[in-house]
Amino acid sequence: MNKSKIGLLREYMFDAEVMYSMCILTNSAVPVLYHVFYVQPVLFRLAHIHAMK
Repeated sequence: MNKSKIGLLREYMFDAEVMYSMCILTNSAVPVLYHVFYVQPVLFRLAHIHAMK
C-alpha cells in the first residue's frame, strides 16, 4: 500500500462518514444511493488507474 492509496482510502472513509451523518440529518437514503452508485465507482476507477501506473 503506497501513500496515495492510503490517502484515497482515508478520504473514502471520511466521505462515507459524511454521507452517513447526512442521512441521519435529512432522514433519507438519497445521499447513500448517490454515494454507492456514483461516488464509489468513480473512486474505484481512480484507485485502479493509480494501481496501473
